[in-house]
Amino acid sequence: MTIQDMTLGQFQEIYKVQKSDMDAEDKMTEMVAIMTGKTGKEVEEMSIPDFNTIAGAVTAFLKAPIPEKKPQRQLAGWQILYEPGKMTRGQYVTMMHFMGGDIVENAHLIMACLALDPKTKKHPADRHAQIADAMQDVVFSDIYPACLFFCQLFAASMTGLESYLARQLMARGMSPTMARQQIRTLMEGLAGSIMPNGSPTLKTSHLSNATSVTP
Repeated sequence: MTIQDMTLGQFQEIYKVQKSDMDAEDKMTEMVAIMTGKTGKEVEEMSIPDFNTIAGAVTAFLKAPIPEKKPQRQLAGWQILYEPGKMTRGQYVTMMHFMGGDIVENAHLIMACLALDPKTKKHPADRHAQIADAMQDVVFSDIYPACLFFCQLFAASMTGLESYLARQLMARGMSPTMARQQIRTLMEGLAGSIMPNGSPTLKTSHLSNATSVTP
């Protein structure tokens, strides 16, 4: 297993470890275990040279600039809808629910909301869980640019959607001030997701503060 082979699911696990209160040594043990598929005990039984090689690769990944790669039209066998304006009401509501949590941890669920059947060009809502599981197996270097690209387009569309979102939130009993704050929090979270440089783990950590905005 190499950094180039890292899946979205593995990245999400590493992200959780990075956010945890473990000390540095325990974090590295856990991250090496994630990358190798070994248990913590098996990692502790590795030779020092072998451990250091993998630990060095993990450390280099965490410090590396974000990979620049053209978003793919298909991921895990599903066509990806990148245009927010073409989403159905169901796709939009479901996606906003997951974007209201930790976007990194929910990335596979968000990408599943954007999946279209390549033949029918329709979103199979009843297969959301299955698609999300498949997205976690996609190589990180393929799925990250797709997530980033969609966030860029969605952030650009937020200005036009702001009034609509505010009306929807107020219809649910939220005050105008609270509605604006919810929308502002989401937009700030999206802004954090499209910073131009830096480590993917450090960069995506900006997204964890986004709060729920469900129209």
